[in-house]
Amino acid sequence: MSKVNLPAQLRHPEAMAWIARVDAALRAAAASNRAPVAIDCAAMQNFDSTALAVLLEGLRCAAATAVSLTVVNPPAKLRQLAVLYGCEDLLFATAPTAPTESGEPTQPGVAG
Repeated sequence: MSKVNLPAQLRHPEAMAWIARVDAALRAAAASNRAPVAIDCAAMQNFDSTALAVLLEGLRCAAATAVSLTVVNPPAKLRQLAVLYGCEDLLFATAPTAPTESGEPTQPGVAG
């Protein structure tokens, strides 16, 4: 499985570059027998709804290349944004939330 590690900051100015990186990882995976790709959100700290746009575009690209894409380690704030925008189920069907400041992971739907 290949992995794309999203940065600590992901806002509008960085979006197109990260969409291109995700797309490149998906195309490389498609070229190598459709190996799955993971987008790791663990480092994300300074972001807005642009991060959701990057992830949703990743899902679109994954469908276009027939590559499995998963989003892992989403911070709680990213999950909250996804709930607000109605796309949590699309993005985080099975992903546990990244550890809280106390170091303990939280599960989907469980306050942390």
